[in-house]
Formats: sequence, structure tokens, C-alpha cells
Amino acid sequence: MEFDIALICTSLVFIFVLVIGIVLFFKLARVGFKWLLTIILNSIVGIVCLFLLNVIGTSLHIQSLQAIPIWPTIVPVALFGLPGLATILLIMLLGVKISF
Repeated sequence: MEFDIALICTSLVFIFVLVIGIVLFFKLARVGFKWLLTIILNSIVGIVCLFLLNVIGTSLHIQSLQAIPIWPTIVPVALFGLPGLATILLIMLLGVKISF
């Protein structure tokens, strides 16, 4: 498995800027951090489920779960969490090909 260091660095910078932007938004909007914590936990659970589905599909040789590409789907799953993952799986079940 090869890692593209430029893509990883770019992703980390994007995530860092996104987190700073979200924190600033909540500070300026004076919205409670409990809501922010709920969103972050939903995103983390969605990302973990995405990776687990990919590992399960690879180990059990389930063709539909092996076809989930990680890099194009990580952004919607990170932003929307489990609903984003459910939407991607529904789109894939309808036969739409997701590619990078």
C-alpha cells in the first residue's frame, strides 16, 4: 500500500484550517460547544465505520464493500458523519460509480 505524502500533507492542512474555521465560527456565533462535540463525534464514528466497511469487505471478499473508494468518500463522511456514509452507500447501491 503506497502513501502519497503530498496528498496526506494537503489533507492535514485542510483539516487543520477547517477545524480553526469551525472553532472561530462557534466563537463568533456564540453557539455552545456541546453541539460542536456532537458533530465531531458523528464525523469520527462515520470515518471509523467507513474504514471498517472497507476492511470487512476486503477480508470477506464482498465485492460491493471492496468498491468503496476511501479518498473521494472521506470528505462527505467527515463533514456529515453517518448520514454521509449512508448516502454514499445508497448511491453505490443505485449503481452510481464513485471514482477519484
